Amino acid sequence: MLAAISLFAPCFFGLGLLALLPLPRFWAEPAADPAQRATALAAALALGMTVYYGLMLAIERPEVTAAVSLGLAAIGWGTTLIRARRELLRSLALGRWAYGLLILLLIAAALHILLRPLADSDARTIWFHHAKVIYFFGDFDPFASWGTDRRQFFHPDYPKLLATLASSAATLAGFWNEYFPKLALVALLLPPLVATLGFLRQPLTLILVLVAFYCLPRAYMWNGFMDGYLALYAGFMAIHFGRWLGERRLVDLVAGIAFLAVTVGLKNEGYMLLVVFAGAGLLAAFRSRDGVGGLMKAIPLPVLVPALLAFSGFFLWLYLRRQWHLENDLEFGPGAWARAIERLGDPEALALLGESLFLTAATALPAGMVAAMFWQFRRWPESRPAGTDFALALALLYFGGVILIYLMTPHTLTWHLGTSAERVLMTPRALAFAAIALWLQEREIAGRIRLAPGAARRISGA
Repeated sequence: MLAAISLFAPCFFGLGLLALLPLPRFWAEPAADPAQRATALAAALALGMTVYYGLMLAIERPEVTAAVSLGLAAIGWGTTLIRARRELLRSLALGRWAYGLLILLLIAAALHILLRPLADSDARTIWFHHAKVIYFFGDFDPFASWGTDRRQFFHPDYPKLLATLASSAATLAGFWNEYFPKLALVALLLPPLVATLGFLRQPLTLILVLVAFYCLPRAYMWNGFMDGYLALYAGFMAIHFGRWLGERRLVDLVAGIAFLAVTVGLKNEGYMLLVVFAGAGLLAAFRSRDGVGGLMKAIPLPVLVPALLAFSGFFLWLYLRRQWHLENDLEFGPGAWARAIERLGDPEALALLGESLFLTAATALPAGMVAAMFWQFRRWPESRPAGTDFALALALLYFGGVILIYLMTPHTLTWHLGTSAERVLMTPRALAFAAIALWLQEREIAGRIRLAPGAARRISGA
């Protein structure tokens, strides 16, 4: 298992290095600040994973894609070592404790993931079934013939990032079974786990992130569903963009872009997150001290290159979906709005929505913690980080989108809520916890800064 990861990680990281070449100063900032090194490494890994996804959709042959990816990764490694060797090596120096914790978390996750076979029906018939098709047929062509008769059970319109990684794992092993292709889940965990190391100096924030992003989803981190991973990447995306709004650091901007690009490769809900991100971004821009123009000027033009590469798989899959006429089973259109209006006038439907989406621990827990955070804001207005409002806007807009989708669903509301509400609520919950994490980290950093001068005075007085 570790040998397989040792092949995946350098390849993804090298592809990330290649995508980051238009940003020659990217590694300078993390090299000077140990707190940013984990963010930079996680950004490169996530970016490389999305580049690999785009290559797979463009080439469609797993063996050829692997060879091309390794070659491009070698170019990325070589060029970066020539141009920014010192900064890169310093950024890789997270420390023995950090790497020890990373290995421990990876081993624990891998044991939970790989020692359990694929058993849940959706995991077997959607994401890993798509991977199985790619592995045995050697390309994506079979999906072109999966018309409307298969969309309800096999969902061929779903993005293929997980299928790409799982089929690559099976190709690496030389066989398919119900265990080893789940190595793709371990690979998906790697960038967020590396990003988690950035909280080692803020222990309370670290505990919050570990519990909220990794523990609360429980079985959805190892059973093959993508809902837990969508929430995980959405949460870290909100944290990184929230930091960038407050501090304008390039590593946070790139990390936010890379993590957002992963979400649109996991599930169709990632597309809704992209729309919600645009709305929350506009709200943040209008509320920014610099205004919309100032915020746009803070984005370096060369960052568009890694951004386009990160979303290459997203654009390619949208094109292939259109070419192959792969439609979603929710049937959005004029009829969907009519269903929504009808349900808004149905007390039974509204009661069912309220019970399933509002009167649940998945909503009440983050809502209560956010309320406590706002109470702190009232007492200490200066303690409100710039990115907190952005993350909360993401959570509220996404939650509103979830309600709208259930109002529009062509399926029976009881069945649709009963089979998916628990999973769908993971993402707005993670976004709300991201807002809390931004605030809590700011408080821990400010507390350390305030304590340092006092400690110095006590020492000098002694």
